[in-house]
Amino acid sequence: VKELEGSFRIELLNRMLIPYEKGDKLEIIHTSKLKEKLNTKEITENTAVYITSISDENELSSWKKPLKETWLSKYL
Repeated sequence: VKELEGSFRIELLNRMLIPYEKGDKLEIIHTSKLKEKLNTKEITENTAVYITSISDENELSSWKKPLKETWLSKYL
């Protein structure tokens, strides 16, 4: 995983980063910016987010969820 991170210049194991869908693109923000994005309505409770803290392959099929159905709902 660390090799992939280096090759693609991404952080796959940083659980403070939130990948979310914005139109047909994938955006990534730090959790510290989530409140700001909610206030400007760039992200809503129905925005599809990707939960990167899955622990086994059974969770992989449901790693994309509306924000309101994730641990991030505490920011709503």
